Amino acid sequence: MIYKSVMIVVMFVLGVGLFGNVFYKASKSLKYKNDERWQLIQNKANQAIYWYQGLITIVFSIILAVDLFNPFQISLSVSNAILSAFMLLFLQHGIELISLIYFDKKL
Repeated sequence: MIYKSVMIVVMFVLGVGLFGNVFYKASKSLKYKNDERWQLIQNKANQAIYWYQGLITIVFSIILAVDLFNPFQISLSVSNAILSAFMLLFLQHGIELISLIYFDKKL
């Protein structure tokens, strides 16, 4: 029961990050009229996403290498693996939103 409650809260937070990112980008694109400053902010936010995806790739590579040379088996259900991949995929929208807000205030 606690696991499902936590997953519902996590999904809600990820949804807020996704829709917040979409609405924030739309409102700032209209406000700044896609000038060079806004494009620079978006490029820096995209660099943060590339760093995140690279970090996730490295972490998965290390996990797979450890699993390859490990004498014991790690069991993971397909539904938990899909749920984890879904959460990691949608977390990038929240990271992009946070980096857009940060670089908008910084630049």
